[in-house]
Amino acid sequence: MGTEAVQARREIEGEVRAVVERVALRALGQAGRPFELTIPTLGKSSLVFLVDVPEGHDFVVRVARGSKGRRDLSRRVRAGKFWARHGLPTPKVLHADLSPATRRDTGFFLLCEQRIHGGNAVDVAAGESGFAAVGRAFAQIHAVERRWHHGSFYQPRIGPYGYRQVKRHAEWTRELFDMGLTPRDLTKPHREWMATFPGVHAGGPFQLIHRRCTESDVMIDEGGEAWVLEPQRCGFGSFMTDLIRIEERIGGGDESRLKGLHTGYFGAVAPARRDVYDALAPVFRADLHLANALRWARKMHKGAGV
Repeated sequence: MGTEAVQARREIEGEVRAVVERVALRALGQAGRPFELTIPTLGKSSLVFLVDVPEGHDFVVRVARGSKGRRDLSRRVRAGKFWARHGLPTPKVLHADLSPATRRDTGFFLLCEQRIHGGNAVDVAAGESGFAAVGRAFAQIHAVERRWHHGSFYQPRIGPYGYRQVKRHAEWTRELFDMGLTPRDLTKPHREWMATFPGVHAGGPFQLIHRRCTESDVMIDEGGEAWVLEPQRCGFGSFMTDLIRIEERIGGGDESRLKGLHTGYFGAVAPARRDVYDALAPVFRADLHLANALRWARKMHKGAGV
């Protein structure tokens, strides 16, 4: 995480302490209790603080000032409740106050969530057992399915999933070519390559997926179980999207981590899912690598003033 996110939290730390004391503790039935406020070292998508209450119930508080931040908190509440209804391993929403009156009174909209004691998967799950827990958690998430739509949780799409994937790859390879970063137009050969993979054009059912899966999104608690943060980023699509991102962004290619991940995941799902993985892993790795290449290419061109 960059220093800008930490600095932004430090600048409002005193104001957040006052909000925790006046609003959050009272709402959670802990009014008057002493507490400690800590800034976490990972995560940058919101202004988030850890609250430790001696002999009480620790929690996480997220705050926002403007309409965009309020919308993000609202989406967290909606997605968090959806995940909770399905018994999925994400922190529970304990209290949310997104009213304009509270914003005028305290300066913030706020959301309180269950505190998970542990660490991120990279720091804690160094070997097979921790990543097996990650695999089991995502197997549970992917068991929630929708047959007729895919895409963002908030903007469902209807239509051929594979077609959109092929079209997206064609657009990305063309943009890289237009920037002069590829020796030739990859659109046609890439489209032909994707067409050789079985199942890439198949329809539903589609699995609930996290869609991002970075090291700050997955925690291992003190009991060795995995928890998935940031549920508001979720959507419906192929379970492969999450698995490949976990392998690349959290597993980092480490053989022990990947073995644990696959053992935990494929031990908790139907055997046929392993066949799908073996057939389509190259397509979804290409998806991730193309997205990464295009993101950095855009940054490079923007920095160069192109």
